[in-house]
Amino acid sequence: MSYYGSDRSIHKQSDNIDIKIDSMVQAIE
Repeated sequence: MSYYGSDRSIHKQSDNIDIKIDSMVQAIE
């Protein structure tokens, strides 16, 4: 999931929803 997390870091500034999704993904990990 390292790639997914890194990719989301780039988009977090524009997509606040992705921040919440990323948080849920990390919780699943």
